[in-house]
Parts: sequence; C-alpha cells; structure tokens
Amino acid sequence: MATVPHVLCHSFWYIRGNTETVSLRLLKRGDEHVVSHAGRRFHGNWEYNWDVVSQQGVFVVHFNAGPNKPVKYHRFVQVDQTNVYRHIAPTAEWSVVVIKVEDGA
Repeated sequence: MATVPHVLCHSFWYIRGNTETVSLRLLKRGDEHVVSHAGRRFHGNWEYNWDVVSQQGVFVVHFNAGPNKPVKYHRFVQVDQTNVYRHIAPTAEWSVVVIKVEDGA
C-alpha cells in the first residue's frame, strides 16, 4: 500500500533576531498537520484561524527548532493585511516574524 505524501499548505521565511533566516513549512496529510523548520523532519502541529473581530489571520504553530526537543507554542498574528505575521514572546529575543511566501514555494 502506497503512503500518502504530505501536502505543503503554507511556506514562510522565519526571522528571529540576528539568527539565520530559515524556512518554516506547514504541511498536512489528511487530518494530520505537521511542521518542518529549516528543512528538518516533520514534527509538531499547526492550525489557521481567521479572527473576525481584528480581521487578521492567526497561525497557531507548535514546534521546536530542535525537533528532538519538546514542541513550543507560537501564535503568529497577521500584521495589517500583509503576508507578515509576528509572534510576540515573553522575552524580546524569542519574538519572531514570519513572511508568507507563495504557497508551494
């Protein structure tokens, strides 16, 4: 029996402070939603919601840059009506901006 492949749903450039910019890819296979950070193996999960009140998209992503570590909660909120989303962390050095690129890129 053939394995059903994961389908790329959303692709971002992941920017945190003065660290290297890497890819963040959100994929799904059936009801399974997984994350690939910097091309590493799939792990974590994600969901997308539209906030009717603020008229902004919100990605909730659970992952860790080290896929062998426990996943962490990230809430990326759309900035105005752009392809930019930001996660405000408790400390500034862990805040992240992601820029959505063409789906499938």
